[in-house]
Amino acid sequence: MSNPDHCKYLSRHNAVGGAVAKRKLLIHDVTLRDGEQQAGIVFLPQEKIEIARQLDRLGVDRIEAGRLDMGDEEIEALRTLTSLGLKAEIWAVTRASVQDVKKSAEVGVDGVGIVMLAAERPLAAAGITLDDAIHNALSAATEARISGLKATLLIADSSRLAADTLHRVLKDASASWLLDGIALMDSYGVLTPQGAANLVVSARGRSDLPIEIHAHNDFGLAVANALSAAEAGASVVHASMLGLGERVGNTALEEFAVAASVLYGFEHDLRLEELAPTASVVQRIAGVSVAQNKPIIGDSYSKIESGFVAAEYRNLIRNGEDVRSMFPIPPELFGGSGINLVVGKYSGPENIEHVLAAESIRLDDSGKAELLRMAKREAVRKHRALERCEIRELASSLAARRIGWID
Repeated sequence: MSNPDHCKYLSRHNAVGGAVAKRKLLIHDVTLRDGEQQAGIVFLPQEKIEIARQLDRLGVDRIEAGRLDMGDEEIEALRTLTSLGLKAEIWAVTRASVQDVKKSAEVGVDGVGIVMLAAERPLAAAGITLDDAIHNALSAATEARISGLKATLLIADSSRLAADTLHRVLKDASASWLLDGIALMDSYGVLTPQGAANLVVSARGRSDLPIEIHAHNDFGLAVANALSAAEAGASVVHASMLGLGERVGNTALEEFAVAASVLYGFEHDLRLEELAPTASVVQRIAGVSVAQNKPIIGDSYSKIESGFVAAEYRNLIRNGEDVRSMFPIPPELFGGSGINLVVGKYSGPENIEHVLAAESIRLDDSGKAELLRMAKREAVRKHRALERCEIRELASSLAARRIGWID
């Protein structure tokens, strides 16, 4: 859901709230499929269920839950997911194979993403021609239609295909009337934001089908590329929690969702306050940690160590002013913890005041100044900000010496 209240706290150079930006996006989550393809990540069936339930609470439109060619355990996991009664649609990824689509229908998924190879090298390796690849993909799409499944054509490596090849695929796919959408896949993350927009505009000029974008993050541009593609007219965005996926991952859902809402004004059915809880579930099950400074879900976003910034923040609070002038994304928006002042090397009196008040510790001005000096030395020694328990210990040592303690 977009949030126009934030607009006055954003750059005046942003084009917020334009006609294109008010379109509604569908979110196609790929955490359980492409996310699991990241090296070292495995989701057991029960873990897939837990993540799927949380994704459903988040409000994603589709959950791409797995691949039918991964074996019986994967098939049973998909079968279980389809029986949960989730609001989100359950999708599977299939090869351009009639049999794969039949299996998908048997387990009860709502839709299939049919992967089509169109680049010269993969076709040569598979021993087929482009005509063969198109025929196989449309045969699979025909089976999907017969089975009552939705179907999107996933054009592998779309961003590097020769223009005439991509145009041929788009033309034949659109003329078949068998598909519900076409996914442009930047399989190796080589697009720029302008390139992503150009690709979508080109595809929309040759197909009336909804265009989907599936971006990879090899150059760190997946979120930017997905946003640019959406602004250019893509109506479905593929993304994963934490940006999990093949190699270095996909579009990070938490980053895309907040930027799409706050900066671009796109509409969607996501409940942003569920982003942090969902990220926590996926981190725990996947066994991955994210950088402290990762946008949206990094621990450091809501922490203030700098004494100068802490003073500015506390002045805003004292004067009853809106903190969005400093924090354009309030952590509460995405389910994060509130703003927290911590004590470290760069901290000042306001940081100590905040911690002392929270811990109900009373010191006079000289005691506070000495505690700040002690805390900064300890933070330098430990190469990090201090925990509150460590501040309490330092304050206790001051109390033992009766320096500045107020009974």
